[in-house]
Amino acid sequence: MRKLFQNQWVIMSASISGALILLILGFLFFNIQATDRPYIIHYKAITGIDLFGSWWNLYVLGLVAILILLFHLFLAKILWGKIRELSYFLLFSAPLLEIVILIATINIIKINY
Repeated sequence: MRKLFQNQWVIMSASISGALILLILGFLFFNIQATDRPYIIHYKAITGIDLFGSWWNLYVLGLVAILILLFHLFLAKILWGKIRELSYFLLFSAPLLEIVILIATINIIKINY
């Protein structure tokens, strides 16, 4: 793990991912109140609303973003000595996936308010 985090590209990718995760959790924390009313959890453009849930169900978006980062770092560590290109692919795909989660978070918050 030490050799992995000596690379500037790895540090940059992990930093961007960490900032995106903090942004996702910040949006959720400041916009979702703990209430008894149901929140819209999932929305499809064609069929509309198809899933309601409690306020804490929305925090799954942040949890998924954290798990993506940890899983990609774990796989990148395993592959670092063998297939470095695949490690870079994993490390650079994590922020892209988190951007998608950020967009989904913003849309869910806008739909609920």
